[in-house]
Amino acid sequence: MFHDLGRTLTIHYFEDEYQAIVEHTTTHQTDELTASRTILGIPYFELGADVAHAWKFPESIIKAMLPLPRGELGRPKDDDAHVAFIAALANAVRAAGLTSSLDRASERIIKLAARSRPALDLQADDLAAAFGQANQLSINYARLVKVPPNSQPSLTLLARPFNFEINVEADDSAQA
Repeated sequence: MFHDLGRTLTIHYFEDEYQAIVEHTTTHQTDELTASRTILGIPYFELGADVAHAWKFPESIIKAMLPLPRGELGRPKDDDAHVAFIAALANAVRAAGLTSSLDRASERIIKLAARSRPALDLQADDLAAAFGQANQLSINYARLVKVPPNSQPSLTLLARPFNFEINVEADDSAQA
């Protein structure tokens, strides 16, 4: 998937700016998206989409590179919008799962499930189960390509024992 194309290009071609983004996230306690907008004047995803346009990527791929819109999520209007929505949701869940605090990661995933419910009729426990399966597949793939799971910070975060049960009940009561 190309959702991190802008970030990857920044790391490899704009090393000084990338270092400034990393420093900005620490000193201003913000996320990389906000920092990339501040330092580069454009968020990573827009940089990636602009480069993908220049490289003549299909529009459906470019749409799938974009993040979920803010606020309430409605049903996708066509097949391309549905694929883009699923890709954006998967990317958002991945990012939520890589949050350093287990409680915060669970909370973010539960909120994504609630926001996505109008679009997919998705329950929090279904999303949590899919997230757990994807984590295990990522760890298994890392082992297959001989990358020790504890050698990469993201794999270490994915290997944590997520527990969504308490938060799922809280989410269900909040929906009532």
